Amino acid sequence: MTFNKIIVTLLIALFTTLSRGQSSKNTDDPINLIINKLTVQEKVSLLHGFISDYIPDRFESGGIPRLNIPPIKMLDGPVGLRDFDDSQPTTALPSTLSLSCTWDSIAVRKYANVLANEMVSLDKQVLFGPGINLMRSPLGGRNFEYMGEDPFLTATLANIYIEELQKHNIAGCAKHIVANDIDGLRHFISSKLDERTLRELHLFPFEKVVKEANVWTIMAGNNLVNGVHVAENETILSTILRDNLKYDGVVVSDWRAAYTPLSSFKGGLDMSMGFCAYVYGNGDLLKLIKNGEIHEKDLNERVYRILRLYQRTGLLDKKKGKKIFKVNTPEHKKVALETATEGMVLLKNNSNLLPLEVNNVNKIIVTGPAVSHVAFGKGSSKVKSEFSSTPLAGLIRVYGKERLIEIKNIDDVSEQKIKEYSSLNYPVLYFAEGQQGSEGHDMDNITLPNSQSESINKWNKKFKTAVVVQSASAFETSSWESETDAVLCTWYAGQSTGNAIASVLSGQENPGGKLSFTMAKKLEDYGPHALETWPPHAVVDPAPRKASFIAEERFAIHGYDMDYKEGVLLGYRWFDTKGIKPAYEFGFGLSYSTFKISDIKIEVTNSNKSTPQINIKGLITNTSSVAGSEVVQVYVGALQSSVVRPTKELKAFNKIKLAPNETKTFSFNLTKEAFSFWDVQTHNWKIEEGKYIISVGTSSRQITNQEIISLD
Repeated sequence: MTFNKIIVTLLIALFTTLSRGQSSKNTDDPINLIINKLTVQEKVSLLHGFISDYIPDRFESGGIPRLNIPPIKMLDGPVGLRDFDDSQPTTALPSTLSLSCTWDSIAVRKYANVLANEMVSLDKQVLFGPGINLMRSPLGGRNFEYMGEDPFLTATLANIYIEELQKHNIAGCAKHIVANDIDGLRHFISSKLDERTLRELHLFPFEKVVKEANVWTIMAGNNLVNGVHVAENETILSTILRDNLKYDGVVVSDWRAAYTPLSSFKGGLDMSMGFCAYVYGNGDLLKLIKNGEIHEKDLNERVYRILRLYQRTGLLDKKKGKKIFKVNTPEHKKVALETATEGMVLLKNNSNLLPLEVNNVNKIIVTGPAVSHVAFGKGSSKVKSEFSSTPLAGLIRVYGKERLIEIKNIDDVSEQKIKEYSSLNYPVLYFAEGQQGSEGHDMDNITLPNSQSESINKWNKKFKTAVVVQSASAFETSSWESETDAVLCTWYAGQSTGNAIASVLSGQENPGGKLSFTMAKKLEDYGPHALETWPPHAVVDPAPRKASFIAEERFAIHGYDMDYKEGVLLGYRWFDTKGIKPAYEFGFGLSYSTFKISDIKIEVTNSNKSTPQINIKGLITNTSSVAGSEVVQVYVGALQSSVVRPTKELKAFNKIKLAPNETKTFSFNLTKEAFSFWDVQTHNWKIEEGKYIISVGTSSRQITNQEIISLD
């Protein structure tokens, strides 16, 4: 063969390879071997969910029957598996907000383990959770699905959650990237935020779960960011997620997040799901590839990522036998109960009204609208469980029915009876419920609905009263709490709500939860409301109100702007920096035990700002006769800076369980991340030399020790 013929042969071979989209590298990679066998139509079929009749509840995608590759199956489930088969109830765990109030890595791991086991049992591969958007306003409809207001706390707990899922070959799905913290009109709202606010707060948990937990999937939210829908937002999905953070997983759309194939593909969306499955699935994407507007090599990159997800979840491993777990087992029920109790936050306990120990109680008056009700969030987090334990049922289990006096309304009881009960010092348990949390809707206010404040005040005047609140978010206490003796927050506690409440009220369990968000005295104290940026303002006329489910009626509309004028001063950062006193601060929570922190030593082992090393050590002692837990929290604040920085920010924490009179040591190591802020000039994390204050305590305002250090 002549030299020219050799060259021509090589060029033809190279052209054939490129035209088929075959990678010139790793040709023995099993994923590339599969890609080389696929037609273009088959490749496109991996990029979307089922579109027949727009079935929203068919959480499946792809699969290549002729190669015996099954479809990948997904499921809602940040708080329990949303199985659509009534014959197979699953474990209804406490809300993710409740989980965040545990501040407990062990509790999070057990929680995620239940989800993983049940996913394996139901032969599902991708769990849509955890939700890691931040609570910007207490009115956010899906606050109960998220982990509070702090990016560090959220990221730390989410890493554990995702790691535990993926140990069992179940893909975690961090959602909803990004700044999707308002749910009403979410399809039309543009979150307007600067680069620093985005990177330092709202994107921070996503950055951490990419870099540290290697999360396998991320869900694009329905909202817009700075004028572009996230599912089509090249800055978010390509520049930041792929190029900057080196994310190698799959980006899936929320059920109505995507609109057009070219914009979605170029923006960085890998899979269009749910009602927008048609975006990649109705033939338009295939046309774009065939006419050359999208190169097949770019399609192959998406297919490679998706098949790697198949591989990670075991769908490509034909020899691998599945380990079958049972659903809603006694062990799972135990975790649901334990997590519910650990997430409950005791805000007030005057004169140690609680616990009402069984041996010390004669009669208890039980009342309030939620006494026979278990509150759940509405939407994709609603779980069909085997049972739901009401507060009344839980109290009957612990105290017996004969000790309980159930009264619906104090006005229905005679004055004589009230005097009799009061003279006998019967305590009152008032079961309240906050505003309804729900996907697709936001709350109008933070007051307890249906005149519950007035009812509580009537009981307060006559009896020692403990108020137990089932809530999706923060709520207002100022109008009724001053004369209330005890306040217990239970959040949405799942199937074991009543049993968990009774265990805590009776002292069988000791509450150890801490607020993962700030409880303000009034709504206007929160940054977005003080600055009048919530609710969003319309930017088109008429302003859209409802997003269609039908493909022909769906259009990308920028209808509202939501300004993030508070910047990096979110939650307690706002309250501390602006000098606003909250009702109950971030990190706060009481216990039936008492604790003492002592012998704190803060040592700077490296003061170089490029590689700082600060070691914190100390002792914590349970000074009571009751076993309990305390959360040691470390905050860092810059005393001087070229940019606006919060007074303090959470940078480390540890939940420590202690027997009566037991002492344990604790230690933390602060490094570069604890002192960094996002620099918009270099588009990177930066540390400035200067003085920093290290605060150690048990909440953002209960500080035991502070020390100023210098970085140079």
